Amino acid sequence: MVLRVKGLTLIELLVTLAVAAILITVGAPAMTSIMERFRAQDAVSQWQGDLVYARQVAAAYQTSVTVCPMGGSTSCDGDWTGGYTAFIDENSNGTLDAEDESLHQRGAINEKDHINPAAPQQFRFTEDGFSEDSGALIYCPGQTDSPLSLGLSVSSTGQTRQLENGQSCE
Repeated sequence: MVLRVKGLTLIELLVTLAVAAILITVGAPAMTSIMERFRAQDAVSQWQGDLVYARQVAAAYQTSVTVCPMGGSTSCDGDWTGGYTAFIDENSNGTLDAEDESLHQRGAINEKDHINPAAPQQFRFTEDGFSEDSGALIYCPGQTDSPLSLGLSVSSTGQTRQLENGQSCE
């Protein structure tokens, strides 16, 4: 009777590890690209949802609603990378005063990513849903000239439209 031991030989184990290492080496850059594309799509979708919400609140409650980055203060500072706040702006001064109501806050973006520096300081929606500020927010994952960058345009009528890949954050 021959006793057979079941298991892997050292050579089989080394070949398996070598194949796994090759697959990981080839797959890692593709995974980075997928994650960057996802971050850009997620950010632009959140921007669009929040801006549409702010516009709807302004029209429904016949009031002024401001969406702007605040950077830890109570007034708009223009740096969208640190997150932003949407609030009912009773006196339309772009400052979150005691009588104003905060509607929504969104946190900072990934520290590796960029937003176009020429983005508007704020978006203020009037009682009729129009925007006093028009312009574009561009999200560039990884680098300022990323081919995976996406954007969102806000028109003076208050409507939002997603922009195609390849926008620049320079």
